[in-house]
Amino acid sequence: MDKLDSLKDLVSRFKSNLAQYKDKKTAYNEHSCRIEYIDPFLELLGWDVPNKKGLAPQYREVIAEYHLNQNDRPDYSMTLRGVAKFFIEAKKPQVDITKLSEPAFQARKYGWNANHQIVVLTNFEYFVIYDSTYMPKEKDGLKVAVYRTYHYAEYVDKFDEINALVSRESVYSGAFDDYWGQHVAGSGSQKLKVDDVFLAQINTWRILIGNDLYSKTNRYDYEETLNDAVQEFINQIIFLRICEDKNLPLYHKLSETIDNPDALVEKLKELFIAADKRYNAGLFSGDLVFFDLAHEVIIEIVKGLYYPESPYLFNIIEPSLLGKIYEMFLTTRIILPPDYSESVTLALKDDCIDRAIVTTPVEIVKYMVDRTLSALCEGKTPEEILTIRVADIACGSGVFLDEAFLYLQNHCINWYLANAPSHLIEIGNNLFKLPLQEKKQILSSCIYGIELDIHAVEVAKFTLLIRLIENETSPSVEDTTPILPNLSNNIFHGNALIEAEDLIDIKVSPDDRLQINPFSWSTINKGNKFDAIIGNPPYVGTEEMHALLPATEFELYKNKYESAYKQFDKYFLFIERALNGLMPNGFLSYVVPNKYYKINAGKNLRGFIASRKVLVSIDDFGASQLFDEKTIYSSISIFQNKRQ
Repeated sequence: MDKLDSLKDLVSRFKSNLAQYKDKKTAYNEHSCRIEYIDPFLELLGWDVPNKKGLAPQYREVIAEYHLNQNDRPDYSMTLRGVAKFFIEAKKPQVDITKLSEPAFQARKYGWNANHQIVVLTNFEYFVIYDSTYMPKEKDGLKVAVYRTYHYAEYVDKFDEINALVSRESVYSGAFDDYWGQHVAGSGSQKLKVDDVFLAQINTWRILIGNDLYSKTNRYDYEETLNDAVQEFINQIIFLRICEDKNLPLYHKLSETIDNPDALVEKLKELFIAADKRYNAGLFSGDLVFFDLAHEVIIEIVKGLYYPESPYLFNIIEPSLLGKIYEMFLTTRIILPPDYSESVTLALKDDCIDRAIVTTPVEIVKYMVDRTLSALCEGKTPEEILTIRVADIACGSGVFLDEAFLYLQNHCINWYLANAPSHLIEIGNNLFKLPLQEKKQILSSCIYGIELDIHAVEVAKFTLLIRLIENETSPSVEDTTPILPNLSNNIFHGNALIEAEDLIDIKVSPDDRLQINPFSWSTINKGNKFDAIIGNPPYVGTEEMHALLPATEFELYKNKYESAYKQFDKYFLFIERALNGLMPNGFLSYVVPNKYYKINAGKNLRGFIASRKVLVSIDDFGASQLFDEKTIYSSISIFQNKRQ
C-alpha cells in the first residue's frame, strides 16, 4: 500500500468516528489521537516517530513528550540529527483549534521561544502551520501568524504540498530552511526574535541598574566595578527564574519577593542565601547588589521575567540560545558619564569595533564537536570518559564547551543503555539522563576554558551550569548537595597566547601588563595538555591589532609565534598555540576564515602544519555564509597531533 492509500484509510477512519471523538461524553483524549492518527500521519511524512532506525537518543528524528507529563513542553520536536527544527503541539479533536485562541498562543510561544521559523498545531481534524517569527501576544486574533490551515478532508489532495513544507525529506535536504527562510523572513512590529527581544530587555536592565547604583554611592564609581555588579545581579535573577521554570528547588519564587515592597530586601536576602547554600556555584557568594538597589528597580526587573509582561519560557529556551544572547551582551559595556548629572550609557567594547563578532550556529558547533570527540570517545566506558580533557582556549560565552559537555553526557547515556540501563533516569518517551552527581563529575573533570574577557568567563560558567541542570527536577536533585559544582578550576581568565614568563625580560608598563593579562598554562588541567581543543577563535587582522593592542603585545606575538608572518591574523596564532597544547593523538577543531591556506601571509602557518603532518580535514564553505549578517568565507579545519 503506498502513502496516499494509507493516508486515505487514515482519513476515512477518522471521518467515520469524528462525531464520537468530538462528543464530550466520550473519553477520547489527546494521547489516543496522537497514537491513532497524528503519529501515523507524521510517519507518512517520512518522520521516524517510533525510532525504528534505532538512532541514539540525541539523534532521534522525533522527540515525543510523555502525554502524562505536566511540564510545559511541546508534544513533538522534529529534529535534524538532534537539532530541533520545529515543534508540533497536539490537541484532542474535542478542542476546536480554529476557534479557541489558547492552543494557538501556546504553540506559538513554544516556537518563538525556541527561535524556530514555524510551529504546527494539530488535532488531526485540522493541521495549522504558524509563522513562529511573530512574537506571540495573548490578545492576538486567531488569524495572526497563520501560514496554512489544512482540513483533514484536504490531506490526500494536498499531501505533496504538506510534504514539501514539513516532511523529513524537506528538513534533511535543506529545502525546509531554504523555503521558510524566504517565506517567513521580514520585518514588522511583531517580527521580533526571542534572542533580540531578550538581549534588548537585558540591556535596558543594565542601564536601569547602572544608573541607580552609580547615582547613589561611590562604591560603583569605577567602571569595571559597576559592570561586574550589574552582570552579577542579572545572572542571579535569570538563574533563579530558569530554576523556577525547570521546577528546581528554591526557598521561594522570585516573584514572591516583590509581593510586599516593605519586605523586599529581606525576602531577596533569604532567597539568595538559600540559593547559595543549595547550589553553591559561586553565583550568589559575592556582595548582594540588591541591598544598594531601589525597590522600584528590582520590582520592574522581576516583573519583566513573568507573565503577562514576559513572553519567555525558560524551559524551552536552549542553553545554546542563551549563550548566543550573552555573546552579543558581551560586545558592549556600561560607560560612566563625565559627572553624576548624566546617565550611564552602553557602548561597544574597543575590541568589538570594526571587526566581526560572530556567534557560531548550533548545527556547526554540533558537527565540530561530533567530528572531534567521536574518535576520542569510541569504545570508552563512562569511567574512562572522565579521563578525557576538552578545552576551548578562547571560549567566549562557552557554546563549544556546552556542546562538548552535552556530547560526553550522551556518550555515557548510550553506553549505559547498552550495558546497564537501570543506572539511568527516564525523563520521557524512551529518553534518559545521567544521575546529577555523574553529570557534575563529567563537567568538573572534562571541560576547561580560557577567556580574555572576565565577564565572558562568568557567562561561560553560567552557560555550563544551565546545561547541567537541564532535565533536572526537585526529586532528581533531592539527594545532591550542593547541586552545582564551582567551576573556578575549569574556566579561567587570561590571555591564552601569552604567558607570564614571556614578559620576564621585557619592560612592560603596569597598564599594558593588565591589558595583556598573561595566562599561566600550569594552572589549567594541572599543567597537562588536552585531548581536544575546539572553538571559534578571534579573527583580528594585523591593522586591528596595531590599533587595539599595546605595542609590546604585538611584538610578543611576532617573536613568539612562527605563524606571525607579514599581515597575519590573530586566529593564526590560536591554531599554532592550540596545536602545541594537545596531547599525543589529541584533536583540534576550529572554524576560521579560509584565507590561511590561500594567502601569502599564511605561508608560515601552512609550513608549521605541513611539517608536522597533522591536518585531518578541511571543510571549505566557499561563498556560503555561516554567520548571520557577516560576510566571512569560512572553513572548518580539523587536526590530530600525530602524523597523518
